[in-house]
Amino acid sequence: NQRYFPVFEGKNLSNHFVVVSNAITNDDELVVRGNEKVLRARLSDAMFFWKSDLQAEFSPEKLKQISYMQALGSVYDKQVRELAVAKALSADYATQIEAEIGKKDFARDVENAVMFSKADLSSTMVGEFSELQGIMGSYYAAHAGLADHVCRAIREQYLPSGEDSELPSGVFSSVIAIAMKFETLLGLFSIDKVPSGNKDPYALRRAATGLIKILLNQGLGFDANALAQKLAPNYKKFDISKLLDFIKDRLYGIFDEINPSVIKACIASGENDLLRLSKAIKALGEIAAAADFGENFATFKRLANIIKDEKIGAVDENLFEHDAERALNAAFRAIKLNENDVSGYLRSLFGLKGVIDDFFDNVMINVQDVKIRANRIANIGQIYRAFLQFADIKEIGF
Repeated sequence: NQRYFPVFEGKNLSNHFVVVSNAITNDDELVVRGNEKVLRARLSDAMFFWKSDLQAEFSPEKLKQISYMQALGSVYDKQVRELAVAKALSADYATQIEAEIGKKDFARDVENAVMFSKADLSSTMVGEFSELQGIMGSYYAAHAGLADHVCRAIREQYLPSGEDSELPSGVFSSVIAIAMKFETLLGLFSIDKVPSGNKDPYALRRAATGLIKILLNQGLGFDANALAQKLAPNYKKFDISKLLDFIKDRLYGIFDEINPSVIKACIASGENDLLRLSKAIKALGEIAAAADFGENFATFKRLANIIKDEKIGAVDENLFEHDAERALNAAFRAIKLNENDVSGYLRSLFGLKGVIDDFFDNVMINVQDVKIRANRIANIGQIYRAFLQFADIKEIGF
């Protein structure tokens, strides 16, 4: 705001600065002294606020007096709801957190990180310099004697702050940042503050995108539906599926280099774990990027279209009439599908192209015998059903 550039000596802030001036003068020293006077006043204000805040109690209790939203209570109420999210997440990621902070009993640290995360909103410093929220909170938390990882989590709770912003540096900080973002989404969707068109006054798109980026950066599983259902009693009843669709739609922007129909296919699988869903998108996107994919995919598109709206039963080998039926079933059963290796899983299924083509060339599906027809549907249907663990292939457009 003051058009000053700070100067560092190594990693340490120095007492020098660079200022830009559009004034024409024969006395540069006059410009320097004028700017020093302005900057000294700003620094003096900051020092006054700092000392004043240190004398006051750094406590989340003051947040009870700060309104968040009329239908959602105070900022303190929001913190309590965030704590419920953080507790659920920290239980899921306990092993990773213990390995990171070297501490098994970290429940109190999680509570401190969440409940003190917005405590600096009541400080005079943040009241004057609002862009320092979180940053000042980490300093006040350190002064209050809170653990280093708690202070770091308070500082990093708002990350990512932009398109190319850094992300929380560890799992503990990530839990606090995710809790804030997911609670914000739950709360605002529960009172129908849903973005429409280009309007997003509460930056919910950014919150959902940031949440996914954090999960991918740390490799954390996150079943959005299961967690939302668990926390639902804390909110006014709303359609959780709309929130899930909103969050998943952010994947189109995150994976903007991948064919949108691939992303749509993976979302259509019904997967709600955002990490698993993202892995499927990346794996299928890499496979679909091959030059000959479109040509080879015609086989699987045909398979998906035949299966569409059909009930897929169990395969009865006693009803096989052609070698091509037996070969297809045997080939499918021979492949080892490891869901932990998404790329290998999908490539194994796409590797069945030859026997599927042979099946289509030699076997008529729509025969009069209802049992034979149903068994042939089941034979190719088991392949479609296996794909459906990660993607509904009928949604892929090539």
